[in-house]
Amino acid sequence: MKNQYETVFIITPVLSDILGKETVKKFRDIITEHGGEMVSE
Repeated sequence: MKNQYETVFIITPVLSDILGKETVKKFRDIITEHGGEMVSE
């Protein structure tokens, strides 16, 4: 069975919608590159 972790990150509301989505993608890429899975955004 895989370990399950819960992580919360907060993005500053100053970012535009596009920059916010790019930031989420960067975190998702880091997680999946290390064998993780992002279940919810």
